[in-house]
Amino acid sequence: TVKACLDLLVPWLHLYIDSQDSGSKAFCDVNLHGPFYTACQSVFYTLIFRHNAILEGNMKK
Repeated sequence: TVKACLDLLVPWLHLYIDSQDSGSKAFCDVNLHGPFYTACQSVFYTLIFRHNAILEGNMKK
């Protein structure tokens, strides 16, 4: 379901950010950080197109 996907993606994004904050690879590089950018875009599109259902609590786990 949508909620289950968000429950997987969002924590992974936070872990990725935490692992990159202090590293020498903390710069914009689409080739290096492509999966991160893809996951972010997935979350953003999901929130844009399913925000009403998410806010109303109609999303099944």
